[in-house]
Amino acid sequence: MFLASTLSTAAFAQVSTGWLQGADVLPAGGAEARVHSDIITSGGGGFNLSPQYRFNAVEHFLDLTGFAVTGTTDFVLGARGKYNFLPDLEGQVGVSFLGEVSLFRDDGRAGFVFGGGTVGSKNFNVDWGRITPYGNLGLELFFISDDVRVPVSLSLGAEWRIQSLPQWIFYSDLALNLSESVSRLSFGASYPF
Repeated sequence: MFLASTLSTAAFAQVSTGWLQGADVLPAGGAEARVHSDIITSGGGGFNLSPQYRFNAVEHFLDLTGFAVTGTTDFVLGARGKYNFLPDLEGQVGVSFLGEVSLFRDDGRAGFVFGGGTVGSKNFNVDWGRITPYGNLGLELFFISDDVRVPVSLSLGAEWRIQSLPQWIFYSDLALNLSESVSRLSFGASYPF
């Protein structure tokens, strides 16, 4: 399983980065600056860092995110959208649909990615703040040279809001390879404004 004769599927999938978010969209007019790291635990391992800017585009329904990635992967530049299908209400799990397009350059090769998925999450208030566990099933189409790969992964994670740090949101995420992807552990923080 090699791309362009020498680039393995596992290395190819390393140009990806975690979504690190539940189903809720930001409030109307809301935005956040965020950064997260991906510790790649399979396919030879690696480490990527991703600064991001996310904002609410359509009240209650749509968030857009611009992002960059660098590290083990040379460079990725992309945009994501999240459409809130079911809001996280009392007695109901939140469900959103995710979409991504990005351009990448890695190991002297360039290409692009179309990605999508779905995420379900539920907010829980706790004594020290709020936790939002989530699950995400993601599928990506990687295009490079004359080859196409379709990595599929399952992410399980949580958003952590701590009362003593009200301006910050923290994230932790474990992605598992289901097909032609990599496994990774991700951590992040965001500052909403």
